[in-house]
Amino acid sequence: MSVILNYVDLMIEKTDKKQISYTIGNIEKFLELIDNSNFNHFMDNKSNNKILKKNLIDEICGKLYLREYKNIFYSIIDFNRTYYFNDILLQFKKEIQKQLNHLFITITSAFALEKTQVNKIVKSLSKQFNKKVDYNVVIDKELIGGLIINGDGFIIDKSYETQLKSLSQEMLGGDNA
Repeated sequence: MSVILNYVDLMIEKTDKKQISYTIGNIEKFLELIDNSNFNHFMDNKSNNKILKKNLIDEICGKLYLREYKNIFYSIIDFNRTYYFNDILLQFKKEIQKQLNHLFITITSAFALEKTQVNKIVKSLSKQFNKKVDYNVVIDKELIGGLIINGDGFIIDKSYETQLKSLSQEMLGGDNA
């Protein structure tokens, strides 16, 4: 994790504080690109040399106006740490959002949630923490049902598995038996 945080710190130093919300939007586009393309496969492919990888970074940074981070991204390539791109960008986004008084949460669900359900969760947490809430939704087929919300310093576990364990403990007398 310290490698990721070192890169994040370098990126924060390069960030124009007047452009933070614009930068977050472009980082989100980069994350979407990573999720919806062969970016990771290309970066992890040993037959693609570092020049080709840096050319791709040049193209992405140019299109997404992230040129100030280009040399940092180059060093990720130079040190063969391309598998960290997603984690670095996510952590950077979280750190920047903290500076904006944003709360970043990940909503994990067994199934796709409707937009109204997500909006209800976001609105409730925004009110509770008095912060703008940015979110990421993750589908985890391992969950039986329900959902888990991870935020900075908290977890709200409303998964069926946790609820069943709790009910089982209550029925068996829990810690009081």
